[in-house]
Amino acid sequence: MLLLTYILKLNDEWKSAEPRVLKVLSRGEDKEKVGDEINEKLYRARFEAKIEIIDPREGSIRDLIGSYSSKTDLVILGLPVPSPGTEEIVASRIRNLLSPLGTALLVRSVTQKEFFLEEG
Repeated sequence: MLLLTYILKLNDEWKSAEPRVLKVLSRGEDKEKVGDEINEKLYRARFEAKIEIIDPREGSIRDLIGSYSSKTDLVILGLPVPSPGTEEIVASRIRNLLSPLGTALLVRSVTQKEFFLEEG
């Protein structure tokens, strides 16, 4: 997703864009440690972006992502490939998550987490 953002910023229309990395904490993740890991990835990629870590205990993920991203020009969201038989559940949750957002680009995620199968 950082590569896509980098490529977009090469375009004159997106050159002044201010990228942000939003990370929703999973259960048991430490906010500071996650922030350090993201900073390290950005440093290695030589990419500057504002980091915002979302704690799902502060509200529903949909409402939190909506409040952080509703006024952005483009949201790039990583998604896992649904397991066989879960496609309808995942699609429904994705539609629900995206409803408060503007333009979104959905990208196949490299993680195997079943984020959209969890209630929350």
